Amino acid sequence: MNDLLSALLGQAESNWGMDEAAIQDAMAKIAFHESKGDAKAMQLLDDGSYGVGRGLYQYEIGDKEGAHTAINRLISFNNNLKNPYNISFLDSIVDDKSYDFSRLTPEQQKMLFLADKLGDETANMGRYDIDGDKVLSNEELAGFHADEHYAGYGNAQDVIYELMGGQGPTDTPLPILSQSDIDRQSFIDKIIKDYQAYKP
Repeated sequence: MNDLLSALLGQAESNWGMDEAAIQDAMAKIAFHESKGDAKAMQLLDDGSYGVGRGLYQYEIGDKEGAHTAINRLISFNNNLKNPYNISFLDSIVDDKSYDFSRLTPEQQKMLFLADKLGDETANMGRYDIDGDKVLSNEELAGFHADEHYAGYGNAQDVIYELMGGQGPTDTPLPILSQSDIDRQSFIDKIIKDYQAYKP
């Protein structure tokens, strides 16, 4: 395994209080839902054109979009450690400003995913581990996926975070207060079905 990926996984394990294998399993399930595990996947829209999602995790291309943010967070992670890791693989997608993760290897995309989540103070998988077993059930992971990765239902992430008082989820059911909440639950139901179909 790449040293940088190991460092990121180690940091995630420490920050999130989860087992490394459980983090990797969670990442694989998210990738299965987002791209069926295809590192070269490109979002296909209903009209047959390509959308902005790219790669395993369907990070959005474009300046100041999700991929650009993840790249900046990986650079910051490396800078904070005094740049011990070679991240020149980013050069080609940064230089042409495409930020297209589908041009990167699966391992490189995993590094960017982890750096992105580690750089986001709310994106802590451990907060979603309701039963404290250091592993996310499909239901727990679906909450993380909906709130911290998926961007398809508007501003629901902010709504959910505020409803939770700036915390991670609780085991107390939240009242359905808005269309965003309804859309979130619908998304969660869909991704749980995908996770159930996932085969490692």
